[in-house]
Amino acid sequence: MNAFKKFLSDLRVFRRAFLIKSWSVIHSQYGEDAVLQHIVTQPQGVYVDVGCWHPKKFSNTWFLYRRGWRGVNIDLGEIKIRTFRWVRPEDHNVVAAVSDKPGMVTVQTDKDFSVGEQIVLGGQDSRPGFAQSRTMETRTLTDILDHSPFAGKTIQLLNIDAEGHDLQVLKGLDFERYAPELVLVESYVQSVDDLTGSELHGLLSGKGYRLFNWVGPTLFYKRQRLATA
Repeated sequence: MNAFKKFLSDLRVFRRAFLIKSWSVIHSQYGEDAVLQHIVTQPQGVYVDVGCWHPKKFSNTWFLYRRGWRGVNIDLGEIKIRTFRWVRPEDHNVVAAVSDKPGMVTVQTDKDFSVGEQIVLGGQDSRPGFAQSRTMETRTLTDILDHSPFAGKTIQLLNIDAEGHDLQVLKGLDFERYAPELVLVESYVQSVDDLTGSELHGLLSGKGYRLFNWVGPTLFYKRQRLATA
């Protein structure tokens, strides 16, 4: 009997040591979607992904699309948005340069499917090797949403990866009409003090958002009303 109990005990130890799942599927660049999977539990919702790049790789919204969510994906590159139209045809996929106001900007890239393709701001140096350039007309995020199938709808997640243009994207959103429940935005500040003193943090704090997580360069903000509910 003691031998049988030991066998059962060894079997339980073996199962826990070797058979328990110890991995998860992560698509995002720094594991942001692993965090989101613990935060976002509703089966359906609306996301907006600015600087979406690829429908699966490095995507913070791909797992939500697979879950049944739908939304708007925006990128500077035509070939990238064509990829979205093939892989995520039920989303609204838009080629656009998103900024705080309409105008003309210079876009620089190093190749057709560049992850670092960017709007070059006044006084900003171009990246080494980014020799290809073109001009694009800018649109505000509010304008893009107003002309999408999701006009006037509640946004559960706004994800921004605009290669240094994230603040301008936020400035072009009407928070009175489109107030996302969660905002993921990039910042490359080196300390909490630098962050809390930044214009980006001040803008979101002033709109009622609270910083609650930080993964790689990605900041996680939540609407204060939801954070204290």
